Amino acid sequence: MQVIKLPSRCDRAAAEALYPDLLDVPADTAAKVDAGDVEHIGQAMLQLLAATAQSGGGVELSESSAEFGKAVALAKLEEVLSVGETA
Repeated sequence: MQVIKLPSRCDRAAAEALYPDLLDVPADTAAKVDAGDVEHIGQAMLQLLAATAQSGGGVELSESSAEFGKAVALAKLEEVLSVGETA
């Protein structure tokens, strides 16, 4: 499974572009996501990642930027997206 690299700006358009890639991940496999370059993340992307994390194989973060971590914490999604854990 390849790693899905998030862009620096994760707005609604980026979430819409990422959606088909997440649908292609087999149901029993974690979606491997690299959020290391994220400088801005909006609610649409957070919702998409949270929904993915709670279905199928979940989400496995290989990297996460400080800004990504702050946004996840602000949305109270640390447990859902396992920010701070290494893959």
